[in-house]
Order: sequence, then structure tokens, then C-alpha cells
Amino acid sequence: MHFRYLLFFIILFLGFENSFSQTFEVSGKIFDAKTNKSLEYVTVRLADTAVGTTADRNGFYFMKLGPGSYKIIFSFIGYFSDTSYIYVEDKDIERNVFLKQSEILTDQIDIYGEDPAYEIIRKAIEYKKVFRSSLNEYEYDAYSKFVIRSNQSDITEKDLAEKVEGTTKIPIFGILESETKGYFKKPDLEKQIVTANRETANIARGFAIPFIVNFYDESLDFNEFRIPTPLSDNAFDNYEYKLKGTTSIDSLLVYKIDVINSSENRPLLAGTIYIADSIFSLINVNLTTNDAAKPLGINKINFK
Repeated sequence: MHFRYLLFFIILFLGFENSFSQTFEVSGKIFDAKTNKSLEYVTVRLADTAVGTTADRNGFYFMKLGPGSYKIIFSFIGYFSDTSYIYVEDKDIERNVFLKQSEILTDQIDIYGEDPAYEIIRKAIEYKKVFRSSLNEYEYDAYSKFVIRSNQSDITEKDLAEKVEGTTKIPIFGILESETKGYFKKPDLEKQIVTANRETANIARGFAIPFIVNFYDESLDFNEFRIPTPLSDNAFDNYEYKLKGTTSIDSLLVYKIDVINSSENRPLLAGTIYIADSIFSLINVNLTTNDAAKPLGINKINFK
């Protein structure tokens, strides 16, 4: 069976153990305050903690929290962050959020000599090395969702109305979801436990394995092959870079950089990454596999 493409995203909850005996769902949608359009993949986190999640492609977010008071921060590239104060008592809470656009700088960039993106990437790779050397162990909860589209789909839009919004030229073949608990400790101790799997009826059980990726790793492991990441130590052997412009999160300047693969004959990525100014940390990706990277007969995978 040939799949046209697969849309994939992960929501990570780093270093969080739920200590409450009973939890309630805090959920809602996140919108552009000016256009009222939903915003995809907005970062949602509890203030002064490592607890967080990410909105999905339709702007929907949810968190499981125990009774108590919370300060939730919503942040997204190109927008001012917003803060919501909530009190969880004995029921689920719905809270929609409207983010205001921050200044976006998209002026024409004239390049003379080496593109400035290369120096930004060099500094981002150095930051990655320092970050990884100081990270000895971590725990995480991960939520992975796969939306598979194929021209062989027999699922109607009505059947998917509650799960997927909008229309597309290629119909949805199936939806796979998994929840995973993971643990890592240097040098190479890693453990993952799948706590829940959900699939639409036409997908064989067990297909929705978790695929947890870290773009600070040297490569993404697909079993059949490995794909070098745009911030790998040998990144310049595999990718070209172009500074497309700058944007911001609040007052933090963010570089928008195009990643161009150097070959379609080797498994590589292409798309856009966002690097924070000053500290040069990777804060967002929108990357797609090239023609040589087609695991399990899938045409392409998009990472957001």
C-alpha cells in the first residue's frame, strides 16, 4: 500500500511526574487575536516548571492537572506570549487563548560572500555540544500523533470531523496515536514504555509505534537508514543554509533559516528551522524528508 505522506508531531512533557491522585483536563484552542485563525504548534507550559505541551495543527491543546492554582504561559514565534491564571477544583476547564502578533522583520536580505546563516548554524552546533555535555539524564512523557493520507482512503470526512479540521486534496487514510514514558541516562541507557495506543479501525494494531526524535542528536534513526540532523557535527557536508529573515518571540530575536539538502540520493531533510539569537538554541522546526528517505513505502514525513 502506498501512502502519499504522513504528518507527524510530538508533544513532550519533560521531567514531570504526576503526583496527584485525581487529575482534570485543562484544554482549549489558541487563536491569532487579529484574524481569529487558529495557531498550530503553540508552546504551552506551566510557569517555573518543566511541565509543558504543544498545541496541535488546529490550535487545540490539553493538559492533565491536579487540583490547585496554576500559571500557564502560551508562546509562539512571531507573537507576544500570553499568561493565563487558572484554578483547578473538581472539574475540567476550557480556556481559549488569543495571541497578539509581535514585530516580524522580513526585509530583503542582501548577501555578499558567505550567507550569514552559516555562522548562525556554527554557533548553534556549539551550543548543542555544550547543552548535551551538561545533560546527564532526563525523563519524559511523550504524545505522538500520526495522520496518514492516501488516495486509497475509504474514511469519510464525517467520520473524522471530531479529529481533523479543514480539507485537503489527499484524503486521510488513518490516524495513529501513542503515549510513551521514557528515560535516558548517560552514556547510552535508554528506556521507553508505551502506555497507550490508539488507531483507526483500518490500521493494523501495533503499527502506531512511538517515534520520539531529538534534533540535537547526530541523526534520526529509521532502522532502514539514518538521516543527519541539520545541527549534526557534519551538517555542512549534508546541507546548505540560507537566512530567510528574522522574527521574534516577545522581545527575543529569532532567525529563520532555510535548510537545503545537498542530494536527493541520500536520506536527508529540507525545510525551515528557527534559531534564537544570543544563545543560538534551536526552538522550532518544519522539516520534510527527501526522496531517498521513504521508510515503509511512505512518500514523505513532515516534522513539526
